[in-house]
Amino acid sequence: MEQRKIQITGGNSYIVSLPREWVLATGLSKGDYVGVETNEDGSISVYPKAKERKKRRFVIELTDSLTLNNRLLISKYLEGYDVIELVSSERIQKDVRKEIIHTVQNLIGIEIFEETSNKFVLSTLIDFGSIRIEKILRRMIILTSSIFSESLQALAEGNVEFAQEIIPREDEVDKFYFHGIRELAEASRTPQILKSMGINRSTDILSYLTILKSIERISDYLIDILGLFIESDHRVPQEVSAFGEKCNVIFKDVTDNLFTKDLKKANTFLDSLKDEEANVPNITKLEDTSMKGVTSYSKMVDYYLRITRHCANMSELTINLAV
Repeated sequence: MEQRKIQITGGNSYIVSLPREWVLATGLSKGDYVGVETNEDGSISVYPKAKERKKRRFVIELTDSLTLNNRLLISKYLEGYDVIELVSSERIQKDVRKEIIHTVQNLIGIEIFEETSNKFVLSTLIDFGSIRIEKILRRMIILTSSIFSESLQALAEGNVEFAQEIIPREDEVDKFYFHGIRELAEASRTPQILKSMGINRSTDILSYLTILKSIERISDYLIDILGLFIESDHRVPQEVSAFGEKCNVIFKDVTDNLFTKDLKKANTFLDSLKDEEANVPNITKLEDTSMKGVTSYSKMVDYYLRITRHCANMSELTINLAV
């Protein structure tokens, strides 16, 4: 680490010179302002003047594959491109056009700016760093918690219609998941955005990415459970429902602690979650022992177990973020 001597000017102003190489590299000159921030550990951070961020543009050549077009679009959205063009040498077919519109509707902060017979121009509307990571997490957790509670209600009541109404809500979880990835990707490149998202260390980015993924996977498992319920004879044994209720409580406790970051609680959760696999219902001893019933209920229990494992993972990451 380079050391620099503090000087006094005017009797009450302390001055430390900036490294010449850094000044030249950042394009600063005499009279420019820099940002100075005091960190929690007593150190300070110096930021160069904010430069206008160049818009990033990417052109996608559309193919005959709807899934490939969809994956390419989502990929470039996640990479942080501000303008995405989707072009075709021929007129865009109706099914391709419909899929593009559907995909855009499921992404936050991007809209169709221009549409012609052979081209779409998509443009982002939300500035990077305008939404803190905590807000993105809270929204995903609220949505997933609602799916969790209401899916258990649908199973307990044997209400297939209610279960079918819940399933589309998972798209909202995906929206915030994709948006969170996009924001964190840009934050990894831009320290100012990292700070504006409420993240103090660049090393925390991976932890937040993993937490976002865990919540998204949990919502997927809940939808899978509802799918099994709808396909079965609509009766779920009380033992399976009770295990699901227990997992719901675990999910709520663990996600609440993501924000309070209580180390003792996180450690307690990890210790208790290790014992959960020993408490799973024995499917073969349930009243419905038909092959169809055993298969469906076993899969449900397995999905609930996977949820607890993701909860354990989030507790470990809570400890990482807290220290």
